[in-house]
Amino acid sequence: MTIPLRRAGAEVTVSLFGFRPGTLEDAVHGPVDILLEQVTASLVRHCRAVLTEVDQLATALRTRPVIDQATGMVTHMLGCDAQDAFGMLRRFSQRSNRKLAEVAESVVRGRGRGLERDLARMADSS
Repeated sequence: MTIPLRRAGAEVTVSLFGFRPGTLEDAVHGPVDILLEQVTASLVRHCRAVLTEVDQLATALRTRPVIDQATGMVTHMLGCDAQDAFGMLRRFSQRSNRKLAEVAESVVRGRGRGLERDLARMADSS
């Protein structure tokens, strides 16, 4: 027996199998109904979590090139390695309450001008 369910915009089918014909005719009532609700709710939660993660990964892939470019500029300006430059950009992002991609875009757009003093101060404090 296959039971289609629609919950929270998702369509789910649950298939039940019995050893003897006719044993599942009343399966959609009682404990099986509760089990189906739980399975469906769990699947919907899992699908939402997966879609959220996919969205976050897509954003990361989209913003990574500008972050890498800004990291290279900071590396050149301060003469540090890429890991330290990335850490400084990240701290600058946190302290200014802006997303890392926004900070990186402003560094690239301004070719790093105006940030030398702030970045140097952060380099000295770390």
